[in-house]
Amino acid sequence: LDNCEHLLDEVCSVVRILTTQCPMLNVLTTSREPLGVGGEQVIRLPSLGPDESLDLFLQRATAADSRFEPGTSEREVIAAICARLDGIPLAIELAAARIRSLAPGELLDRLDDRFVVLRGGRGGLERHQTLRAAVSWSYQLLGEPARVLFARSSVFHGTFDLEAAEAVCAGTVIDADDVIDLVAELVDKSIVTADRTAGGTRYRLLETLRQYGEERLDDIGEAAAIRRAHLLYYADLAGRLHRERLGPGQLAADAVYEREWGNLRAALRWAIVSGDVDRAEDLVVHTTWYAQARIRHDHQDWARRTLEMRGAAGANRSRVYASASWWLNVNDDIPGAIALARRGLEVAVDSNGRGHSATNLFHWMRAGYRDAAELLPILEEASGQATDIDVRWAASQALLVSRLTKRDGPRRLEHFVRLCHEIGGPAYVSSAHLYTGMLECFSPTAPDLPVGLSELQRAASIDDGSLFGNSIASTMQATALVMSRHSDAGRALASVIAEAYDARFWPMLRQALEVCAFHLALGTETDMEGAATLLGYLEDWSPQGGGIGLRARSATRAAVAEFPDAGELAHAGAVLDRHQAVAYALSRLPPVSSSAQRAASVAVSR
Repeated sequence: LDNCEHLLDEVCSVVRILTTQCPMLNVLTTSREPLGVGGEQVIRLPSLGPDESLDLFLQRATAADSRFEPGTSEREVIAAICARLDGIPLAIELAAARIRSLAPGELLDRLDDRFVVLRGGRGGLERHQTLRAAVSWSYQLLGEPARVLFARSSVFHGTFDLEAAEAVCAGTVIDADDVIDLVAELVDKSIVTADRTAGGTRYRLLETLRQYGEERLDDIGEAAAIRRAHLLYYADLAGRLHRERLGPGQLAADAVYEREWGNLRAALRWAIVSGDVDRAEDLVVHTTWYAQARIRHDHQDWARRTLEMRGAAGANRSRVYASASWWLNVNDDIPGAIALARRGLEVAVDSNGRGHSATNLFHWMRAGYRDAAELLPILEEASGQATDIDVRWAASQALLVSRLTKRDGPRRLEHFVRLCHEIGGPAYVSSAHLYTGMLECFSPTAPDLPVGLSELQRAASIDDGSLFGNSIASTMQATALVMSRHSDAGRALASVIAEAYDARFWPMLRQALEVCAFHLALGTETDMEGAATLLGYLEDWSPQGGGIGLRARSATRAAVAEFPDAGELAHAGAVLDRHQAVAYALSRLPPVSSSAQRAASVAVSR
């Protein structure tokens, strides 16, 4: 019995009679919700997987236009189309029929308006002729409260849980106590999907259904109110996660950040659209540590757009300036990073704001080889008096960097390590091992390479979920191996370069390339041609990595100075762009491990 959802009562009656009178009979039904009769076994059919979706699209597109022969790049676009359409067979078939008049790239660009684009079928049931008709068919089968919940739940992006649904969607027509039953009804009717995870049940609307629900939310005049409720809920959640992350609960908080990232992004978007500057700033500030640890580049746009909200008439809180400046540094805009961090310091109103802004400004000024001595008193104050423990940690870390290879370095390190363990989160414990390893490896008086490498290895091996911290630890480890002429130095460098490129962590990539040039010039197997070429690429940049970078640059220059054709090779390197420089460096190093090979292949292909 096929397509039973609009005749459930009648089908249930027939099935009961048949199975009672004919006990050996099996009945197979398809429906958008279960029948609810005795002995029923429900098999939920998911959307098509990537390969099945691609096959269906190609089959239908070829039937629509026999001349259609997509190449590799077009197949990638088609795969993106199928993913955007959630693997829904009808949507894929309607999209494939458009190949007669639209190229795959043009079709992909128009999927934000999919209910206009995906129509035009002929024959068969009317609800199978357009995507809108198919979704409307399911919508019309819902009762009024379920329709309202469907429309309101369209404000969620990605997945959501029952607590969020109760907080955001309850109100007129729907009581909070009714949400659990209405969600169950939407799951039964295949409107909402339920995924059971270790963290609890998560609910999700397919993007096609979510867009339809947004239209209905506008129709009932509730869009602004429900988006406001969504914004308030997720701004509060971000604040709680920020506090929980600064301690042993870091990994648990990061897991929630990860699964709620789409909702946090949507909440910020509404804060900006509705002009709620305070909530926008809260969201930027309370997601900064996580976004930086994972190098979530979309957070850069969050900070930039939030800064623009007040314009020239007001001042954002200092931490928003600090966040925006951090991303400018990641993208190699040191002057811009310094300007924003300094502005943050100017508008700071307490030791927390001053300490946070001064920390960033200190790092960016050092990266630009500018004198940052004026900031040391502010950092000293913040490291001892800031009430926010993350500011005390950041200020202590900056002070440690300023004195790491000086006489009082061990004392600074002891204070920093103690603070890391006081916070207790794995990212902070990892940073204690990182700086201990750096001091042991690069001490100008009594370096202890075995101990230092052991500490750096421990830092890199701690599962703290921090791409940023792990990248620094791996780069320092590779640098120590290079400086000690270790046989694994080249392989470690290749992995670091590929991973930094993949993460688009440009300052760390430049530091790795700096060390790579040194390794090629002075390593166990010299490659003067490679060293001279990379040096030519790097000469437009200040050495990255402070004193380590300076020493590496100076030693590389001296080594290649007498090499024949060094000038021509340097000129060839100077015209390389970033992608070509990465590909060139990797071509001069041992093959990287499988985990970094994908990044390397992207660099080479570009």
